Amino acid sequence: MQPEDMRAMLERQKRAHLADMSPDAAQRMDRLDRLAAMTNENVDAISDAISADFGNRARQETLLADIYTVQSGVTHARRHVRSWMKPRRVATALTMRPGHNRLMPQPLGVVGVVSPWNYPYDLAIGPTLAAFAAGNRVMLKPSEVTPRTSELIARLAEKFFKPEELCVVLGDAKAGQAFTELPFDHLIFTGSTPVGRLVAQAAAKNLTPMTLELGGKSPAILDASADMDRATASIMHGKCFNAGQTCIAPDYVLAPKDRIGGFVETVAQ
Repeated sequence: MQPEDMRAMLERQKRAHLADMSPDAAQRMDRLDRLAAMTNENVDAISDAISADFGNRARQETLLADIYTVQSGVTHARRHVRSWMKPRRVATALTMRPGHNRLMPQPLGVVGVVSPWNYPYDLAIGPTLAAFAAGNRVMLKPSEVTPRTSELIARLAEKFFKPEELCVVLGDAKAGQAFTELPFDHLIFTGSTPVGRLVAQAAAKNLTPMTLELGGKSPAILDASADMDRATASIMHGKCFNAGQTCIAPDYVLAPKDRIGGFVETVAQ
């Protein structure tokens, strides 16, 4: 999709939002239901696409990391969406009495989602379902590094949603840059810290509010009372799951000096 096409789609979604600025619970539930159906009816296709993009990935890993997380996210959102929508009274300063304050949740409009390659379905659809629960419309830019999965998501989105509800933008890094420069009402980015800085700079041109979920260095801490066998098994599972490509995978271990040798020996086993 070319930059001018992205802008046209954004304008289309914004017009749709202005025509229906506060979708009721039934509309939000319907969109969540269609996301669930899109997922549940295409488990095999999603698993096959991810495996092909990765050069091989166990089906069980995809079921746990990309399918179940979306399914459970939809279930959680459906359970709570009505309470999330309700206005709530909040504390009012004495100097403002006899007035009172209410917190009224309202949709923002059009949310842009830029997702990475390491969990290509979950990290694309997870933020999308959150935006739907909040009453928003979504433009999604999945990773070009997982082209089969991204193309599948685009085809499924066309089947289950109107373009003014959910639009998937395919393209390379240049297309991704143009995407982040669009004047969204909110922009969600998941990825590396260096790219996150560039995305934040692009969004700043439009004063677009952002949610950044960036990778970092995650320590695992062992104290003197740690059960070495259990701790080591947990740490290595977290490190090796998805070939270590997880933003919160443990990168290093902090342990008392007298326990380092035991930890290394247990890992080597």
